Amino acid sequence: MKKIIACLLGFTMILSLAACGGSGTSESTSATKDKVQIACDVTKYANISSAELVEILGEPDDIAETTPATGFVEIPCTYYDYYDTEELGEVSFLLINDTVAKFTAYNDFPFYDKNDLLASLNVTKSDSCAMAVNTETALRYRCVTDEIDDLWITNIEGDSYGFLAVTYDMMYFEEWYLPMSTSEKTKYQVLTQDYVKSILKAPKSADFPNILKWAIVKNNFYVATQSYVDAINSFGAEIRSEFTFIYPVGASTPIYAVFDGELIVDNGYTTTADLVKQLVSEIASGKENQTTTDSNETPETTSENVETSTDTLETTQTNTEQASNNSTSTTSEATNESKTIITEDMNKFLAHYILPQYVSVQGELHDAIEYDSNESTDWCYKLVGSIGSDKYEAMVYPFQLGKGNEITDLWIRYLYWNGELIIENASSEQINYTPKKYW
Repeated sequence: MKKIIACLLGFTMILSLAACGGSGTSESTSATKDKVQIACDVTKYANISSAELVEILGEPDDIAETTPATGFVEIPCTYYDYYDTEELGEVSFLLINDTVAKFTAYNDFPFYDKNDLLASLNVTKSDSCAMAVNTETALRYRCVTDEIDDLWITNIEGDSYGFLAVTYDMMYFEEWYLPMSTSEKTKYQVLTQDYVKSILKAPKSADFPNILKWAIVKNNFYVATQSYVDAINSFGAEIRSEFTFIYPVGASTPIYAVFDGELIVDNGYTTTADLVKQLVSEIASGKENQTTTDSNETPETTSENVETSTDTLETTQTNTEQASNNSTSTTSEATNESKTIITEDMNKFLAHYILPQYVSVQGELHDAIEYDSNESTDWCYKLVGSIGSDKYEAMVYPFQLGKGNEITDLWIRYLYWNGELIIENASSEQINYTPKKYW
């Protein structure tokens, strides 16, 4: 039950983190460590093996093999559950490829002061550390150290708090999580604006919003930008067009782009979820092929694999102008593919061809018709549009509204394709989709 509670807490807070920029702080907690009592040392569990975990805490009370309850990609993992440890209380460790990637703990942890939290956990934050949540009842840090990607506490009451979650590798749990500096965001904003102007009928008329109305986010593999432009079309009327561009990290040429609902660039784009699955598989295969293993050696991190995959992404890119010139045929191919997908893989079809037109990378729902469902929820949204010559109508229920009315989850009710009912889910059988999965 506590795992479920932690999962729900995560959903209500997770999307506000995508907007947290690179406002890192170089403030060090090393000075306060000497005067703050360490409640528990979270650094000693970073990326250790199951054997090393057992050496520290003993045999777990329960072991379960499943998929991460709070991951954006389904990959095999193992939970090591301890019901009552001296330092962490009730704690659940999540291991991927026999390496601790995350733990959640429930205990009455002492809370001294907000400024002393990290010191009480024996953590000295890095220069890139960014405060993601700062409320009276919860604190959260992103990219805390080289070994800790995410750390947060909730249920703060007076001099204690009751929940602690530490993630050593966010790559498995959230797509867009790396903080970005203002200069880095500006770089990708300018790159995207230049590309958008190159495909407009009247580029000099282009009017883009300021950066506050852009979503610019990053992970180990990609940088995604999303916003809109007001410009004159071929009929002399000013229209607004929304767009999403995805770049490999470090590259200036987009690997994927959607403009005004049309796929205009696809230079071998592979979703982050698929890349993560590939990494997990490669690491697992590497471990299986090892003939000897030093039980005292900490497992290697995936950073080298990430760099290798990024290099692979860059080598798959083709000339952007060629992709733009072939945009008509590319869109046609995507449309033809979608007609097959709708009967074979509903999730892929919705995620790649419909929902990206309405759900931003930060989970905001836009350009939908508000509609009273008169069912188990008070309201929902109707999505009406087209892909090429094909028409669709879908109904979605928003779920877990976050700060600023961001949608943190959606339930799909039905989908009509060219007037034909393709998907229909009863209220008790609604299929769950999370906006952050889409890109």
